[in-house]
Amino acid sequence: MGMIEVKQKSKEILKELSHNLSLNTFKSLLENLEEGFYNGIISLPRKFNGIDEKEQLAALNLVIGYINVLGEHKLEHVLLSAKHLETLMFTLIHVSDLEKSNISLLEEYKVHDLETMSNLRTPWKNFRHFKEDSVRDKLEKLCALLARSGALEIVSDFLLNTIIYHAEHRKEAIFILNETITGINAPDESMSVIGNILNTYIDSSYWYVPLSVSVDDFGYANILADVQNNVIQVCLLVEGLGKLASVLQNNFRQFFLKTLFLVLERAGSSHPLVKAAGLSALKNITGACGYPSITDLINDNIDFFSYHVERKLNRIQDNESVLEVLTVVLKYSTVNVLHHIAGIIKEVLIQSCDKFKEKNATAFLRVFEIFIHCLRKWYSIEVKVEPFKSKADKLDEVEQFEVTGLKMEEEPDFSDIIMGKTAEEMYKEDMEKQQSELEKETEQPEVEEYKKPDPPLHIKLTVAVLSRTLHFLPSKDKTRKLLALTILNYGIEIIRDWEDELLPIVHQIWSPLVPRFKEFDNPLTINYSFQLLVTLARLSKDFIRMRTTKEVMPSILQVLNMLSQESYLKDKGSAYRYSQGYKLQLTILENLATVLINLDIQEEKLCETMDSLFKYLCNKQPVPLQLSSIEFFKSLMAYDPKSVEMKLETWQKENVNNEYEKNIKQLCTLLTK
Repeated sequence: MGMIEVKQKSKEILKELSHNLSLNTFKSLLENLEEGFYNGIISLPRKFNGIDEKEQLAALNLVIGYINVLGEHKLEHVLLSAKHLETLMFTLIHVSDLEKSNISLLEEYKVHDLETMSNLRTPWKNFRHFKEDSVRDKLEKLCALLARSGALEIVSDFLLNTIIYHAEHRKEAIFILNETITGINAPDESMSVIGNILNTYIDSSYWYVPLSVSVDDFGYANILADVQNNVIQVCLLVEGLGKLASVLQNNFRQFFLKTLFLVLERAGSSHPLVKAAGLSALKNITGACGYPSITDLINDNIDFFSYHVERKLNRIQDNESVLEVLTVVLKYSTVNVLHHIAGIIKEVLIQSCDKFKEKNATAFLRVFEIFIHCLRKWYSIEVKVEPFKSKADKLDEVEQFEVTGLKMEEEPDFSDIIMGKTAEEMYKEDMEKQQSELEKETEQPEVEEYKKPDPPLHIKLTVAVLSRTLHFLPSKDKTRKLLALTILNYGIEIIRDWEDELLPIVHQIWSPLVPRFKEFDNPLTINYSFQLLVTLARLSKDFIRMRTTKEVMPSILQVLNMLSQESYLKDKGSAYRYSQGYKLQLTILENLATVLINLDIQEEKLCETMDSLFKYLCNKQPVPLQLSSIEFFKSLMAYDPKSVEMKLETWQKENVNNEYEKNIKQLCTLLTK
């Protein structure tokens, strides 16, 4: 007989024995079993105060064995004894004591895809008395067996009372109740009990507890230990909703609208543990209610979300968590619901202008950031990097236009030198031209003026978001400033093909952007600002050429000069390699050539820039900086080889047998190829 057959036969014998215990003839056996059950329970704390995993498993198996023997016919009867019930429950609470000291309160603001979270662990459940998964699995099995053996109502009543009246045991009671829920066999017969559990879980007294160390409006300080305890509690509560959904399946729809908003709050939390618990519960609810994915759930209920989000945004001071819901809705919705999302974004734009809601500005910006990312995903907007043309190629194009008589009229130069005429002659010619055009208009029938197409909704929304965001560039709050720079950098890409919208936004960005390059004590801000400049140069090109040359390039070169002294002799093992200053150097060196080429910068400024980057050809600079500077010069060789050649000739003569010679020789070799 195999192991499976033995296991099945044992279950049949236990089931028969459990049934026979209800007969009077087995009364003495029942009393012995009750005593053995009690002794098995009281032995658990001693075993779990030790460290022997095998003893812990054996002790749990013993109690599980007694529960199986007592079964649904007698377990509830035994637990009607206050002595047995309290001993069992408080023993399980002791065994399940949750460790809170390792709970981190660091926040993150990235909404993860469940598809990429292949193994949704539960890091909020770390037990003080054991560490092994095998023990935890056995403990969870014991709890589920209580419900399977008919003791759900009596056990849940005790645990709910513990949650309400014993705060020191609340999180352990929630854990035990969560695992007990999973053993429910007939949900239809237990709906009143399930309703009580759910209502307790979502009670604001337990659901909305402080998740950060702070002082509330009444002067009460939320200390670290309390907040760590709260994080575990909140994770367990939302996990419990997910377990209820898994048990009830389609029957959970009666609680769907009651709980969905609450679960989305947790799924959008900035706390990684709370977020993980929320996403896991959301996944369970999605499957239970018959939706193939979270996206389908969001799209199918977008009217519900839109109504509640907009209503709560009107009183955001009392509903700050609505922004967390919005982040999840945006993350998982599709372009099909853009018209619904548009109303929400417009409401956020209005709220962000209210000076009385200044404290929510960071949250507003995070909503804008996620919205911009969603638009780029929905419309498949990727960065397009076109191959650049060298100066020689551009001159050839100009000459070709002149030969064929096809001069471009978009950017005419009306200076006296170019036109070869005096201002008076140009004025007379202009008047004659206007008179000629007027005569033609009177002779020809009026043609309807061409009207450019109206921008689509997503372009209008992007322009509105960017226009609002740029007001946060001068913010003293570093987080808001960096968020604003990120939004502008990603958002400007969306409107790149709409010049009438693009250029005015670029113009508006410029004034608040320029001072960011002068924040020399804040390299991260300069880094983000430079990344935005790279995007602006690629998309608007010579529209910002003169302004970049006069207002930004001096600051960039000053930064490079200052940091070159700090990075000197900083070898591979130096802590400097992890500094924001070093990262800024890399960002500038890797992208500055692209900026200069896109802006078709003048030769004078080109030479000045090469002089500044010359310092990074020194072999005493970190190797990545040397390599990046060499790549910079290689790009300029392809663009303007004559200017680079002149510089290299001068440097080669001045730098013999010194720390610059090796890299200069390498560049000279590349130039001659």
